[in-house]
Amino acid sequence: MAASHELADRAAAVCRRPLPAKALREELVALVRGAVPFGGYNFPLTDPVSRVGTSPLADVPGLSWPRLPELIRSRYLTPYCRWDRVLEAGVTATSLMRETHGHPDRSLVWRDVQSQLGVSDTAIVVFADRHGCWGLLDLWRIRRPWRRCPGGPPRCSALSTRRCPRQAATL
Repeated sequence: MAASHELADRAAAVCRRPLPAKALREELVALVRGAVPFGGYNFPLTDPVSRVGTSPLADVPGLSWPRLPELIRSRYLTPYCRWDRVLEAGVTATSLMRETHGHPDRSLVWRDVQSQLGVSDTAIVVFADRHGCWGLLDLWRIRRPWRRCPGGPPRCSALSTRRCPRQAATL
């Protein structure tokens, strides 16, 4: 637990700095990478009200540029680990294996794209405040699922336990 609180404190410190949106997300990804190993990520901002993803920042090893629309389409069509459903369930972080009860093939994004890239699990952390959902961090685990944890992916949820004090409009 101490590591989770330390990660949350460090993330809050990054959020307090006057950084542009891309630099803020890059620093948060670097911070998480030091605590949680992952092979790829997607960190889009979202419109706070509609929750539609905008301004993506991603590193998805092995995904060719022509397959990007397929990834995006299947991400919106699958009900598993969708940021809007995660929020509606009242949680801030979860994983694909947790949401599919150990059957990732239930997810279109895993079945159509991630399985072919060697992704064994994904963790999602949703960022929201009183104005709505302003972003999500999707971490891709290659070949090994996340450790079993009743609260979801290890340490990832520490980032969202303290909301970034910056407003979505200032990003």
